[in-house]
Order: sequence, then structure tokens, then C-alpha cells
Amino acid sequence: VIIFSAHIRKYYKKGHYWTKQYSTFIQQTQNIGMKFILISPTPNFPGLKDGDTCQEEWFRPSWAISSPEFCLKQVSKSEWYASNSEIITLIQKFLLDNPTVSYIDTISVLCPDQYCKNHDQNKLMYKDQHHLNGYGAMKLSNTLETFIRSK
Repeated sequence: VIIFSAHIRKYYKKGHYWTKQYSTFIQQTQNIGMKFILISPTPNFPGLKDGDTCQEEWFRPSWAISSPEFCLKQVSKSEWYASNSEIITLIQKFLLDNPTVSYIDTISVLCPDQYCKNHDQNKLMYKDQHHLNGYGAMKLSNTLETFIRSK
């Protein structure tokens, strides 16, 4: 099983879309029985400052943790979809052109409500503006495992 994934900005490279690379790879490996899964981009949370210390650790005193307004962010799902419609269309076209590729929509798993949040029950799911941390990745593990086992 081969799993494809990329941050939303990677799809914007002029003339060098990741989906083109994925299609080429699929064509080149079509005769060896590989299975493919595309994982959707996760939402990003602009406004988070690099270097803010938001995660409590055993070695970090509580006074060193940034305040919640700097750490806990949310973005409207409808606004995120609207601002990334070009990329979503590109992904949909890729999936239509490659029907053997399975698709995991991370937003439906990570953002069950109207807003995508970078936290769940006040526990952070992202280590920065767009990378899942261990906790966030574990929220996707059951979905990913189900896909892999069904292939």
C-alpha cells in the first residue's frame, strides 16, 4: 500500500502539481499490484506564531506555556473549502482519473463540526500551523487502518 499526502500549498506549485507526480507513479507501477490511498490535506491555522510554546511537557513549567489565545485556533470549514476550491477540484479530478486510488477525507475525521479546530477538548492536535502532532495523527489511525485492511 502506498499512501500519498501533501500540505495544501504543495498542490499550488506552478506547472508541477503533486497530483501529476502521483499519476505518473501510478502509471509506472500499475503492473505490480500496488494499492494507493490519497489522504486529503488537513486544514491550516494561520495566525499561530512560530515559537509559541503551547504544549505542556514534563520538562516545561506551567509559567512557560503561551496563553490560549495564542495557541487555540479554529477555522470555518466552509471558508476553508471555499479558499481551497481550486485544489479540491484538482484532487477530485485526480480521483476520477485514477479510480483505483482510495481517498481519506481527513477533514471529516478531524473536523466533525462547523469549525476545524487545532485542538480537541483543549488538547492540541497540531504542532504548528499545519502539521499534526502525535495526538492528531492518532485521531486518523483507525480510519487509515480500516482503509489499509480493506485493500
